[in-house]
Amino acid sequence: MTKAYLDLARTNLTDREMAKMYAEKATTFLDTWMSEIKERNERVGTDLSASLSQLPVSIEERQSAAQIREQVHDIRDLIAEAVSVRIDRAELASSATWSLVMAKVLSESLLQYQVSQGVEEGLAYELAYGIKKMSEMGNMTSTMEPGAMKMAQYNAAKALASKAFYISTKIKKSDATDPALVDTAKMSLRQVKIGIEDKMPWMQVITTMHQKVHENLRMGFNLQMKMQM
Repeated sequence: MTKAYLDLARTNLTDREMAKMYAEKATTFLDTWMSEIKERNERVGTDLSASLSQLPVSIEERQSAAQIREQVHDIRDLIAEAVSVRIDRAELASSATWSLVMAKVLSESLLQYQVSQGVEEGLAYELAYGIKKMSEMGNMTSTMEPGAMKMAQYNAAKALASKAFYISTKIKKSDATDPALVDTAKMSLRQVKIGIEDKMPWMQVITTMHQKVHENLRMGFNLQMKMQM
């Protein structure tokens, strides 16, 4: 997810406030395991933390697009190095691991998609990550006027859905308890991606994610996920 937000920051420099927001968002997803990175490789952790902190500042100071692109490139290299010291090769080749990664990226996409349609961020988080069930929400609808949309969050939702779709190519159905479950999950993922692109109602899209994408991956790889029913 950090890489997706970095790319959004890099490609939205015509709106510096939006780009800065994306850059700050990129930092939040590494904060939870930055201490572990530093324990395993202090240089990588220190450089990565400093670079992520500097990026929003550079954007706000209106450094050139070329300078921002170079900073993003350097951060991506550091992230790749951090992954190599934090996760062993067996895990990186595991379809179960990639299923969990994809599910988390897709949940973040649906979080942003809900916010883009007027859902309060705290509630959107609980719904996207399965903390609160859809069945508890009754007939809740968006508070926004028809056609209104928060574009920063919508663009993030689209980018993250595309990232999830790319990650899904690393999931091998031959590794699953039932290959058909993976086929269904990937087909449903495509429906989620198209639903976001077509600006379908968020409740419809999030239901597909939880009940068809996440649930089939959970059964296919015996994963621990919170499901919304």
